Amino acid sequence: MVDPGILLAISLAVFMLLLTARIGLGLRAHLRRQEFTTVHRLPFSPATIYRELEDLSKWWRWYGQAAEYCQATQQPGIGQVLFLSGTNFMNSREIVQAWHDRRLCLISQSLAHSVTSIDQFDLFPDGAFCRLQWNTRLGYLRTGKVSKRQRESLCKEHHRVISQLANHLKTNQH
Repeated sequence: MVDPGILLAISLAVFMLLLTARIGLGLRAHLRRQEFTTVHRLPFSPATIYRELEDLSKWWRWYGQAAEYCQATQQPGIGQVLFLSGTNFMNSREIVQAWHDRRLCLISQSLAHSVTSIDQFDLFPDGAFCRLQWNTRLGYLRTGKVSKRQRESLCKEHHRVISQLANHLKTNQH
């Protein structure tokens, strides 16, 4: 098994090398930003949803991208890092802010796509339900614009992931 610290160091070194090479070749590397928010109403308490989101080592059970290889560092909460890798990607996801049963903020990095994202999950009590607001801010190196189709695809991905989380919680597998 590979040490997660080594994976993170390698991924950051490769990212910096690619960034330096791209700028060094005189290509115009622009940092593009994209932000979008989706809102979901789930039949669970904020505490139940928070416990599932806070422990990155559980994400492989319901988050589709965490299937091939997934390893989390340390205990759940601030500083926990999830390393994901597969045949075409290598990502890391780290919890950087956490307010118990209220908010969770993660930073994700993808080497294959030169993307950094900040995901913020806000949980609001809504009677017997919980309103989950998921805000994503993407920063990436790209020469073109993000199309409306790509943005809609990212929003659909949010809905798919939250649907999988809800199904996971309904089947009491947490």
